[in-house]
Order: sequence, then C-alpha cells, then structure tokens
Amino acid sequence: MEFHQVRYFVTLAKCMNFTRAAEQCNITQPALTKSIQKLEYELGGALVFRERHLSQLTDLGKLMLPTLERTLLAVEEARTNAKKFKRKKVATLRVALTPMISASILMKPIAALTTQLPGLQVDLVDAESSNVFEGLLSGDVSAALGSSCIGPTPERIERFSLFGERVFVACAEGSQMAEESTVTLKDLRSAKWLEAIDCEIYRAFREHLCEGQVAQPGHRGQGLQHLQHLVSANLGVMLTPEHAPALPDAVVRPIADVDFKHTVELFVVGGRQYSPALDAFIKICRRFDWQTLLTKAQARIAPKAGPFTAMPRRQRDPEVVRITA
Repeated sequence: MEFHQVRYFVTLAKCMNFTRAAEQCNITQPALTKSIQKLEYELGGALVFRERHLSQLTDLGKLMLPTLERTLLAVEEARTNAKKFKRKKVATLRVALTPMISASILMKPIAALTTQLPGLQVDLVDAESSNVFEGLLSGDVSAALGSSCIGPTPERIERFSLFGERVFVACAEGSQMAEESTVTLKDLRSAKWLEAIDCEIYRAFREHLCEGQVAQPGHRGQGLQHLQHLVSANLGVMLTPEHAPALPDAVVRPIADVDFKHTVELFVVGGRQYSPALDAFIKICRRFDWQTLLTKAQARIAPKAGPFTAMPRRQRDPEVVRITA
C-alpha cells in the first residue's frame, strides 16, 4: 500500500465521482482508477461500487475509510512538522536534572533560547544519578545537568563545567540550628537528616566528608523540592547547593569546619548530530553569565559563604569534593 493510493481513495470517498476526484488529485481518470484497483487488490475486496453517473462505497470501503483518513492526516502532520523543524520553527528539548540541581538555574537560559527558537518545547525531567547517563545514551533525554560528584562518565559522554559552588545545609527557620550563623559536622552528626534518593552529592558528603558518621536519613525525597517542604515543616535538615532557592520557612547555613564544593556540569552524548535546539542550548549554557544569576542566591547565605567560582572550561576528570580544614 502506497501513500498516494490512500490519498486518492479518501478524495474519491468525499466526492464519489471519479472524474472530479482525478481533477482534485491532478492525475488522469485512468490513473486514478488503476490506483484504486491496486488498493482494492491489496485490501482483498472492492472499496467502491461503480455506477455510470454515481459511485458508492462498499461495506469494506465504509469500514476502511476512517482508518485511511487517520493515516492520511498522520502522514500530512508528520510532513508539516518535519518542514517546521527544518525551518527551526519548532524544536523539542528534553533536559534531565539530577536530584540536587534546581530547575531555577535554567529559567533564564531557556528564555534566551526561545528568542532563537520561538516554537521551542522544553521537557524538564528528574533523573537519578545512577541512570542519567543511560537516559542520554538511549536518546530518552537530549542533555543533563548534574554535579561533578557523579564521578567518571562513560566514554561517549561529553561533560562541560558550568560553574562551581559550595554546598550548604538548610534547616527550618526558628530551629536551634538556625540560631547560629554556621553549623558544624558535630551538629550534623546528631541531626535528623533528610536525603535525596540516589543523589551524587549526598554520596560524596557521606563518603568523603563524614566517613559514614552522619545518621541515616529519617525521610527521603526524589529531589530538592520534596526535601525543602520537609525542612520547612522542621522534620530534619538537608544539603542544598548554593544556587537553589529556599522556601520562606527555611534558612541556609554554611558548614564551619569543611569547605564542601562541587561543579554544576552539562552532560551530552559526544559524536552525535545535535538538533538545532540542543546545539543552541549547549552554546547558551557554556556562554551564560552564571555569576550574575547566582548573586541573588548568595545574598541569603551567611557572610562566610563567599562567592562561587565560574568555570567555563571543559572538565574531563572533576574533583569530587574539596575540603578546607
């Protein structure tokens, strides 16, 4: 079955006249008749009952018409979308975020991207650190943002450093921990912990800074937003990156006796032909002024937090954490 046969039959079914249908399809009447006969042969029965001045659909023709109409519409829609894509009038971008990366940092880059691609459609999806690369390699997502704490990447994955920042502790406003300008590891070892599920930053904190001495988490969540609501309810404390916005009922404090830093990175699959949307997204992220974006975020941290460090260059083997005694 060929597409033109479907189109000829649907056109004929609308006017029920071979001469007019041939004119609308810009072919001769014998060519139309031959195409309909081939379609009837492939479907195993007559589709049109031919009379001298009037034609009618057979029972098989009536049965097949709705299906062939949907097929025709689907093919025409696919062609239209393909043409729009080539003209960059429509684009789709799926970006994965690992648990401790806030979507807030992408709002301005995405806004800048829409000026280049007015029909841009962005899907922001949550990803666990253990399977984010699998999603990239399978094509389920176009790009991913995560932490340098994630460690080594598969060979085909390209990683680009965007900016460096410190990791802090968030606690409920009015809690005992919130009364101090900083918190210590001793405070954290006895605190009620809230932890993001399958999060590279939490793993690095436990393994490299606390040597497993921090209490096991009392509650867990899929990502930042879930944990922030638990913190606001004074159900525990959580790690939070410098860039993440805090809820009104929570405060953010630096850790006094360690300097826990990481780098926010962009991950893509190398060697692939990028879509116009992904190509533009990569360029915007690598050129974006992250310093300006994070100025407001830093204002809510206690003074000892200090500024973040912009890192525009690609980083192949990132340091998981940096500790300053």
